[in-house]
Amino acid sequence: MDSLSPEWQKAYDEYNQFPCKAAWNELSEKDRKDILAHLHGHAFDSPSPAKCK
Repeated sequence: MDSLSPEWQKAYDEYNQFPCKAAWNELSEKDRKDILAHLHGHAFDSPSPAKCK
């Protein structure tokens, strides 16, 4: 999974700092890993995650 940019990896690793962290904490570890797999498979071509406003 080398194709994920450092910005995407950091966003995934630091999900507990998101304003919506309660929703992330409700996810199972498997669901979070599935999200990471999706990022690796489909979001790698975006230069960075979208920013919340």
